[in-house]
Amino acid sequence: RNWPKSERLKKEKEALGFYVSGHPLDSYKSESKLLATSISKLKEGAHAENNKVSLIGIVVNNIVRLNQNNEKFAISILEDLRGTIEFPVFAKVYEKNGELLESDKPLLISGRVNYRDEKVGIFVENISLLSEIRENKAKSMTVKIGPEKLHEDDIILLRSTMQKFSGDKPFSFSIKTPESDIITINPEEKISYSPELFEELEELLPPQSFEFNY
Repeated sequence: RNWPKSERLKKEKEALGFYVSGHPLDSYKSESKLLATSISKLKEGAHAENNKVSLIGIVVNNIVRLNQNNEKFAISILEDLRGTIEFPVFAKVYEKNGELLESDKPLLISGRVNYRDEKVGIFVENISLLSEIRENKAKSMTVKIGPEKLHEDDIILLRSTMQKFSGDKPFSFSIKTPESDIITINPEEKISYSPELFEELEELLPPQSFEFNY
């Protein structure tokens, strides 16, 4: 069966314990660069105590417990492309959006840096689905197409796929010709940056083809 990429990756992880044909964060290179720090940088001490930071990753382990007031809180482990970090999600934040910790989907975890016994952690203030951040907050998108993909049929298929998801966000094509010239095309129609659109687009182009501005 031809699963969508996200489903394929999920099944690989369930069956083998690791991803084979990519990583769920491959699709979010723009966000990782523009909206977050990496777990390795945080652990290296690049951010001072109480600094506001955001991390992007997948929760790979989540243990839910009850505090003294019988409220749920969690101990979670987040993984990005380079490392993992464990942190608590206290009751107030857990009540607001703790269910996202069970989602298997890329998340944006925001909070403040804290150091305890020389070990760096994060005091979590907010948890968001990365796909929703993109859908609501990205300002523009560029589809980068290399010379090896420069077929008229591909462009027509891309355009028709995008037309299915009309909305109010702009997009452009940046096409590299075999002579290494860059041609930019700015279509008049606008689209919605919905997760379903990118599921379809990633069957046509690799995830690093899509660049977002915030």
